[in-house]
Amino acid sequence: MGSFWDKVKGLMNSDSDKPALDITLSEKKGGIVKINCTSNGKYLIRSVASISLFQVAFDTAKKTRTKSIHGLEGDWDRYGPECFYFEVMKVVPRPEGMKDKDYRDLLSAAEREISQREDPALSY
Repeated sequence: MGSFWDKVKGLMNSDSDKPALDITLSEKKGGIVKINCTSNGKYLIRSVASISLFQVAFDTAKKTRTKSIHGLEGDWDRYGPECFYFEVMKVVPRPEGMKDKDYRDLLSAAEREISQREDPALSY
């Protein structure tokens, strides 16, 4: 059957009329994303180095009903993937020449800033 990531790669490389998501290096931007559960109002906030790749993974998990987003497993099974939606909270472009560690630190700071505005009781 193949792993979850094999399915993601398959969707990204498919020759269908409408590809899942066209990702080029120039469009690869990181940022802060939020996955919301409509059944219980809970949310998961993550900093990601590539919003596009994370969205492909999320969309693939929904389409294939695969558990892939760490932290959502119990509610993903309980309510079903159709009860979750993806939201970009903030785009954080990587400054040219910035080292990986510095970019991760920048993303982590942005995640903390966004998380402080949300209700911690509803966080996964």
